[in-house]
Amino acid sequence: LGVSTFLAAPLPANKYGINGLPLTPNSIKILGRFQLLKSISHPYLCQYIDLVRGKHERLFVVCEYNKINLQDCIRSGRQLSATTIAQVGYQILQALAFLNTYEIVHRSLTPFNVSLASEGNIKLSHFGLYYVTHFGSLTTFPIGYPPYLPPEAIVAGPNYAAELGPSGFKVDVWSVGIILLEMVIFVKVFCHVKYTITFSVLSKLYSLIPKSNIKLGIICTNLIFLCKLCLSRLLPKQLLDDELFEELRIKQPVRSEILLEDCYFTLVFTCLKLFEEVYYIWSLAAGDLESLLKKSKLIKSEPPICSMPNLTTNDGYAFGQPKDRLNLHDNSVQILPLEKVLEKIESINGIELYPLIEYSHSTEETKETAKLPPIIKERDVCYQTHRIILFQRLLEGYPHTLKTLFSEAATDIPPLLRGKVWSALLGIRGNVQEIYDLIDKETPNSTDRQIEVDIPRCHQYDGLLSSPTGHIKFKRILKAWVVSHTDLVYWQGLDSLCAPFLHLHFNNEALAFASLCAFISKYLHNFFLKDNSHVIKEYLAVFSQMIAYHDPELMDHLDNISFIPDLFAIPWFLTVYTHVFPLLKIFHLWDALLLGNSSFPLFIGLGLLFQLRSELLSSGFNECILLFSDLPG
Repeated sequence: LGVSTFLAAPLPANKYGINGLPLTPNSIKILGRFQLLKSISHPYLCQYIDLVRGKHERLFVVCEYNKINLQDCIRSGRQLSATTIAQVGYQILQALAFLNTYEIVHRSLTPFNVSLASEGNIKLSHFGLYYVTHFGSLTTFPIGYPPYLPPEAIVAGPNYAAELGPSGFKVDVWSVGIILLEMVIFVKVFCHVKYTITFSVLSKLYSLIPKSNIKLGIICTNLIFLCKLCLSRLLPKQLLDDELFEELRIKQPVRSEILLEDCYFTLVFTCLKLFEEVYYIWSLAAGDLESLLKKSKLIKSEPPICSMPNLTTNDGYAFGQPKDRLNLHDNSVQILPLEKVLEKIESINGIELYPLIEYSHSTEETKETAKLPPIIKERDVCYQTHRIILFQRLLEGYPHTLKTLFSEAATDIPPLLRGKVWSALLGIRGNVQEIYDLIDKETPNSTDRQIEVDIPRCHQYDGLLSSPTGHIKFKRILKAWVVSHTDLVYWQGLDSLCAPFLHLHFNNEALAFASLCAFISKYLHNFFLKDNSHVIKEYLAVFSQMIAYHDPELMDHLDNISFIPDLFAIPWFLTVYTHVFPLLKIFHLWDALLLGNSSFPLFIGLGLLFQLRSELLSSGFNECILLFSDLPG
């Protein structure tokens, strides 16, 4: 695993959108767009793991990383066979064709960004930068390397131009042609020519070959033809049909000769199956990305006095600031040190690393840790490693392991797997994606306006939910619920109910939608009828009876000051407390809620009153109103 960093373009101060709300920071926009990259997986692509927001619009990207790349192979001076070059070209084109299905353009394709993985296969890295920055419009630095960019990309200038539009798929095909050419002639195309003649690459192709001291006769003619095809700009999918790749299409790739003896292999923990799990455990073990990059000198800070502008306008624009090279993009990657994590995992009992589901799988130490508060347990490396492995196995056996899932969830739920565990506890089964795809989420209806008003006010402190991508997903899920439940209507508060599921299933709208539907059906039956007054009254009447039964003194006091449940409890029950508490508290609250039946929200409300009992008994009507208005704090 490795981490790199870059800066999002800052926004001018005191600027607001057309809706009167502050502009969304570019780092938030990038965070929302990045989530798609986390869900993309392909044998020839490095896996993106996480994107973390730092101070002053700095972003940290964590991804799979291989130390050896194609550039190192070319520099080694080892001549490659035509078969190996064809295999590399084939795998690069396969990766690009896959990215094109997601409308993603690499635009930074160079030998440095072609990593060498196990068995000599390649993996493209840094393929998401152009996409997450919205074609470079969310950064101040240009994206791409001039020696590998086609003429039209260089003519368009270093920054995104709306009138010219974003770069298309064929930009990457040109880059592939240059990379293959360098592998054939074994010199950098621009090593002996000036950048001023960039546009004459095609005419220089044969003139560069003599300089590489390679005889043209031993070079496969098909490779030269393939280079020409790349430079004539066919799509990756079209190039894969070339006869040069015919054998590779019907055979498994052979062990490549570019597999170097000192090739770096990412540390693999056999007990943790995914890169995401390894990174999560690393972050728990006091992993600090910013400190790591500062130690490696990839982040350098200067005194603020050195960056003062000569002029600042009332609109927040600054002029005369010295150009800071730190704002430029640095392609360097720092490897995450996993030694401490490995030591922690090696200290864990083998029974907990490979638990037997049907038998006891916890040591005495783990049982003692399980009694600690959730905040402490969620920061314990050894405990979380055990819980992640256990729940991963239980989820793989779902629905046959549902009873055991309920039993283990009663202890706690690991945050990394909370979304999947919740869906299992709600009994989600079947092809939820197919059901979601069949719902019309585009046709305008009468609730669209209210949804558009509610979303920008719903848990907007959360980076994912406040991003433009999050707003789009929010609207689609809510519209899908309205369309698929014709007997119910949209009430304010449904957006708050949707928020926890969207946050946990940001890359799986169908599962978020299915979980929301199952949750409402179980805990809020008939709450969203067009006329739900009788349902609300009945629920509040039951709640009043429960208060009177469990705490007559408190109920008598509330009744004397006319502070009845109708004044404070309706938002509690209609949104199951999501309109009252922040997401972090909701996660822990719902971990317990999902283990209970439909009456459990009533007991949660009763517990809240018991916590506030002393303040309520000593307060009048106005003081009680203020107390409940400050409840989220």
